[in-house]
Amino acid sequence: MNKFLILGASGTIGSAIRKILTENEFLGTYSHHHDSSLVKFDLTSDNIEDFPLHEFKYAILLSGIINPDKCYSNQEYSHFVNVEKIKHIVEILHSYNIRIAFPSTEAVFDGLDKNYSETSETNPLLVYSQQKLEVEMFLCHYCPDSSIIFRIAKVYGSTPGDGTLIDSWFKQLHDVDETKCANDYISSVIHVNDVAKAIIDAMRLNLSGIYHLGGPEALSRYEMCKRLFEKANHKLDTKILGQPVPCRMSSFKTLEPRPVNISMNSKKIEKHLGISFRNYNSAVEEFIKRIKVFQKNIS
Repeated sequence: MNKFLILGASGTIGSAIRKILTENEFLGTYSHHHDSSLVKFDLTSDNIEDFPLHEFKYAILLSGIINPDKCYSNQEYSHFVNVEKIKHIVEILHSYNIRIAFPSTEAVFDGLDKNYSETSETNPLLVYSQQKLEVEMFLCHYCPDSSIIFRIAKVYGSTPGDGTLIDSWFKQLHDVDETKCANDYISSVIHVNDVAKAIIDAMRLNLSGIYHLGGPEALSRYEMCKRLFEKANHKLDTKILGQPVPCRMSSFKTLEPRPVNISMNSKKIEKHLGISFRNYNSAVEEFIKRIKVFQKNIS
């Protein structure tokens, strides 16, 4: 049976993947965000072999601690969750001949260059991204032919209320006079639906190795917020009074300095799947259209 096991299916990417698959095509888990359609699974205490693993052909490992500050502030525990437990689960899944997808991060690069390819030298600055790279290296050694690694750029959605970048900025621009956005922090942001579809399609094609998942533009957070502000004020009847304000990434309080330009080249996956990832402007347009429909329905 070509069924998917999705560990961490309640998050942004997991939810998008679930919308692609039918109910009979997957079993999904959650850890903290309760969802009645999913099964509770704790990486640290539950046994993966309690699931009927013989039913699955694919596994997508979305579970883990993804907040870099939390990884840094509790390095021993986050390493246990993000590395040791993931390795253990990989070993079990591999023994059942299950193909594995592992989501890594754009932050395996140090940001001193730009437009990184899959063969670019890695040099992670964050504890979180060091943990991701450690699992990458393990997969490349332990099960290179049955695993695929996706280095995923910052994801966003285009649905009001989804809690991703566009939605969060839209709310802030209404609630506060100024929204500070880094104009020196640049990445190849990508729509979550593109990420979900690429993961499913690549796994069904039995692709293996490392692939980058990033959008076609390298954008700063300030440029992204500015485009949203301009489009919203042009298209919506109710004007936004808050203003996006450029600042340096270093002005935000983080426990570790962030890499600056971690833009990636995703031509490899686009070529293999015969696709092109959508641009950011089209997502903003879609978001604004949905806001207009919502405002019309409540007026």
